[in-house]
Amino acid sequence: MINAEDWGRLRRIRRWMFWIVCLPLLLLGIGNLILSTSWGTGLVEKQIEARFDLTCEIAGLSWSPWAGGQVDDLEITSFDDEGSSFRVFKIDRIEIDLSWRSLVKGEKRFDRVEVGGVEVDISLESLKSLMKSREEAIVSAVPDDLEVVDDGSHPNKASDPADPKSEDSSFEAPAIDQQSNDKGSVTIAPVDDFEGLVVFKDVKARIYSEAMPEFELRFGNFSGEIPLWGQERKGQVDFVGLRIGNDGSEESLSIPIVWKEGVLQMNEPEMHVLGLRFNISAVLRFSSGLPFGVQVKVPEQQIDFTSLRKNAPPVNIARFSSDNLLQGFLLHPSLLSGSSQSQFVSCVIEDPKDGSRIIFDRGHSNLIVTEAGVFASDVRLIGDEEAFLGNGFLTASGTGAATLRVIANPQRAETYEKRVTATDPSWSLGLIPLVTVDRWYRDLRFEVGSQGLTVDLGEGGKEVSFVEVARKFSYAERAPNPILVP
Repeated sequence: MINAEDWGRLRRIRRWMFWIVCLPLLLLGIGNLILSTSWGTGLVEKQIEARFDLTCEIAGLSWSPWAGGQVDDLEITSFDDEGSSFRVFKIDRIEIDLSWRSLVKGEKRFDRVEVGGVEVDISLESLKSLMKSREEAIVSAVPDDLEVVDDGSHPNKASDPADPKSEDSSFEAPAIDQQSNDKGSVTIAPVDDFEGLVVFKDVKARIYSEAMPEFELRFGNFSGEIPLWGQERKGQVDFVGLRIGNDGSEESLSIPIVWKEGVLQMNEPEMHVLGLRFNISAVLRFSSGLPFGVQVKVPEQQIDFTSLRKNAPPVNIARFSSDNLLQGFLLHPSLLSGSSQSQFVSCVIEDPKDGSRIIFDRGHSNLIVTEAGVFASDVRLIGDEEAFLGNGFLTASGTGAATLRVIANPQRAETYEKRVTATDPSWSLGLIPLVTVDRWYRDLRFEVGSQGLTVDLGEGGKEVSFVEVARKFSYAERAPNPILVP
C-alpha cells in the first residue's frame, strides 16, 4: 500500500516529467510565435542588412528540432544612383537542417541546406550601382593582416603577357598565411567525420543591359548539390536553357565538382558550349576571405560565331585559341588579379546582304586584371586592306579610356567615311594619310565616365554615345540599300 510520502514523491516525479516534456514544446511554440511576428522577422532582417548593407524582406520564419529552420520568401533589394529601388534576388524557400552533434560541441555546422525557387533578374546598370554603393564598404572591410603569399614559384602565378603560348595551366587558390579578423571572414577546416550538403533547386537568372538590349545572359534552370566538409566527395551543378544574347541558342551544361581538404575543385578536361570547345579549372578554398581561382583555356579550333546568335552575321575564324586566368577573394572583390591572352589566324566577316567580306589575316589581344582595374596592353587585327590597333583601361571605379587606330587603303577609307556620314551626317571618321598615300588612318578615342561609353566620332571630334552609334549602325544595316564595305 502506497503511503502519503510515496504519493508525494510520485506527484513530484509527474510534475518534473510534465515540465521536461512540455517545457521544450512550450518554448518551441513561443519561439515560432515570435519568429512569425513582424518583430521576429524584422530582427533577422536587420541582422542580414547590417552584415551585407542591403535591404532585406522576409515573409516568414519557422524552426523545429525535427524539421530544422525554414525561411520563406526572402527578397534582397538595393538602390541605384537616382534612389530608385531594384531587386537583387528573391528566394522562395531556404531549409536548414542543423547538425545537433556539432551544436553540442559548440560548432556551427549543418547537415543540409536546401535553397529553392531563386529568381535573379537584374540589369548591368543596376549591378554597376550595386558595386558602386558597396565599394567603400568593401575597401574598408579588407583587413590589414590579409596577405597573399607569392614566393615566385606559386602555381597560380599568371603567365607573362608577352608569352601567350605559355603552357603552365596548373594553379591553386591563393594561399593566405594569416587569419582575417573582419566580420566577413569564413574559415572551414576539413572534418573527416562530418558531411554537409548544399542543394540548389529551380534557380532562374537573367542579366541584361538596358542600354544595349541585344546583350543578355540567361539560364532557365540551375540545380546542383555541393558537398562541404568531410573527406573527398563529389557533387555536380547543372545549367539548363543557358543562352547568351536575346536571340542566342540555348544550351545545357553539367559541371562535376569535388570537395577535398577544405577546397571545392572543378577540373573538366573538355567542355562543349555554344559551339566552343574549352577546358576549365576552378578552385574555391574555404579559408579567410574565400580565395578562389579560375582558369579557362580555349584550345586551337575553328569557330563560327553564327552558333552564338541566330541572327548574327557570318564570322568565321580558321584558328583561334585563348588562355584566361582570374583569382582573388570572393569576400574582397577589390583584390582581383588575372590575365588573358588570345590569338587567331584568318578571320572572315561576311555581310549576308551582298556577300562582301572583311578579312583579317591574324590578330591577338593581351589583357591584365589588377586591383586597379582591367588593362588592355595590345589588341590587334591585321589584314591586307585594313588593320585595327588598340589599347586601353577600365578602372575599378568605372572610369576608363581606350584608343583604337583604324588603318585602311584609300578605297576602303573612302567607303568607311561614306558609311559613317550616311548613318549620321554630323559624324565623320576623317581618315588622313599615314606615312604614304597608300595607307590612311584615324585614332578613335573612347572614354567611360558619367555619360557612359563615348567615342569622338562627332563633328570636330565631339564625343557621342557609343550606344547611339551602335543603334544607328544597326538600323542602317536593316535599311534598304545600305552602303556596304566592298
